[in-house]
Amino acid sequence: MLSVLILVGSRNLAHFDAALVGYTFSVLFATFGLTYRYALWLQRPPTALYWRRGWQAFFRRGWRRRNAGTWVRRVGEDVLANRFIFARDRLRGLTHLLIMWGCLIAVAITFPLVFGWLHFRPVPGDLSLYEAVTFGFPAFQFPHDSAIAFFLFHGLVWSSFLVIAGVMLAVRRRMREEGAVAVQRFAEDFMPLILLFAVSLTGLMLTASYTWMKGYAYTFIAILHAITVIGSFVYAPYSHEASVATTALFVLLGQAALVAVGLAACFPRHTVDREHAVALALWVVPYATFGFLFFGADSERRVFVLPAL
Repeated sequence: MLSVLILVGSRNLAHFDAALVGYTFSVLFATFGLTYRYALWLQRPPTALYWRRGWQAFFRRGWRRRNAGTWVRRVGEDVLANRFIFARDRLRGLTHLLIMWGCLIAVAITFPLVFGWLHFRPVPGDLSLYEAVTFGFPAFQFPHDSAIAFFLFHGLVWSSFLVIAGVMLAVRRRMREEGAVAVQRFAEDFMPLILLFAVSLTGLMLTASYTWMKGYAYTFIAILHAITVIGSFVYAPYSHEASVATTALFVLLGQAALVAVGLAACFPRHTVDREHAVALALWVVPYATFGFLFFGADSERRVFVLPAL
């Protein structure tokens, strides 16, 4: 479904940036993983019973309007404002709120740009204006030196600041509260925070590179940022278990990287094919290495999906 939406929203990939294909595949992979795990969760008998009875109670005749109002209020207070977490501890609620809204802002900006659903272009005849194009349709125009442009084009910077602040508060709690220290695990508690911090920091480094450093080390930072983002999306749905298909995917990616390296060695230095092969290797080698070492090292993650093995 998401692949079809990408194809349709980008007008048959006319507005799709091929340089962002790595991000696209990582999002598709994470979407598959989250959907798969959620489907398994709904298949468990207790969960299936609560799921079925919950919807029956929600659509019960005479209660639909009241239930809809309650649902909207709960989404606003408990999900968007994290009220139930603030009720337990204010600092903990602030931590969750910063990380959640930082990630939501980043997703709201990044996903439409990566999928080709949103792009900006100068207005013909007036180069002082930019035009936002959504799903191929002109949406709105704004001056390139306006406050709207400044906050819009630096949206990922603001989201990075929110995430970094939230991560610092979360690490502080993990290091100082004895109750959290006693039950925490690196893969479940610290690894997500490390990935969030790495994504936010490398994103800020990209902004610093082209704003104040005249593009110094921009290519290296861009590749490092891509590795952290792709690794985060790959890690997100399978932090506890992964299927053999996941490991096989990274094996195939590793083989593709080796082929790319071989092509780079065979082609003359002046040909464009050699540059493309090197670029492919730079993209695939870290991606495949990270995935294979993490997912292929623990057999328990494969047993969850294929117990016969």
